[in-house]
Amino acid sequence: MKCTGVPGGKCSYRVTETVVEQVKGRKLVALAAKKVKPKLVSKTVTIASASLAVLNNKTGTLTLTLNANGRALLAAHLRFPALLTITETAGGHTRLISKVKLTISRPPVKRRR
Repeated sequence: MKCTGVPGGKCSYRVTETVVEQVKGRKLVALAAKKVKPKLVSKTVTIASASLAVLNNKTGTLTLTLNANGRALLAAHLRFPALLTITETAGGHTRLISKVKLTISRPPVKRRR
């Protein structure tokens, strides 16, 4: 990410990845990137988050790893949709940079022959 904010200042980035769990009673019925079915109870769960501060006209790299909720969902499901949100704070103003729908999946299993 490259900061193009105020000269001599810095930009702060916040990246979060969320999943919407659709629950009926206590049973998880579906996973979605956004709220859909109105008859079910929807609960937004953060599965990964990170932040980064970059000086003006500099570039920074951010690595995102799953938290315990994300790892538990990945262990229970082969793949599921998620929503990645990137926000920037520069000069006291926060703005949404991007919202991207992703599919989180397990790495393929290497089999011996």
